Amino acid sequence: MLELVLKFMQKNDVEVPFCYEERRLGDIAAFGVNPEKVSRELNWTAQLTIEDLVINSWEAHKLNKESTLQHSA
Repeated sequence: MLELVLKFMQKNDVEVPFCYEERRLGDIAAFGVNPEKVSRELNWTAQLTIEDLVINSWEAHKLNKESTLQHSA
């Protein structure tokens, strides 16, 4: 998760406040993805990168900021 947050901040030139906490009951220690296994078993290959994901998600958030704020109230 930290890697994703850091990548998000780097690619979008924004600060995201976060803090380190102890793991909660039920939290997994680590996770990973094997792209070859996903491709083989699901016959699916990603077309975009993690960099694309963090950039596109921030752009979508900025475009829909007002809508997001209204729904969270």
